[in-house]
Amino acid sequence: SVAKSLASAAGADLFEIRPEKPYSSADLNYMNPLARCNREHIAKKGVPVVGKVENFEETKARYEQVTQEISLKDIQKRELGRFFF
Repeated sequence: SVAKSLASAAGADLFEIRPEKPYSSADLNYMNPLARCNREHIAKKGVPVVGKVENFEETKARYEQVTQEISLKDIQKRELGRFFF
């Protein structure tokens, strides 16, 4: 999966984000303005989740470093592509 590939590249652990109260299909029906997903979005509140990430700040810093490296590589590829195509 993409998550496993990114975690491997970053030397990171995977953490499944699960809400404390599981969503039903009705909760996820974004076409219904009263659905839970829409109420949460409008309220702009975080959804309480099960568990926590240990050493979150360290994990966040590593994630930002890896995504920056990936972005830099993409930019370099585009720049090189301009010379060859």
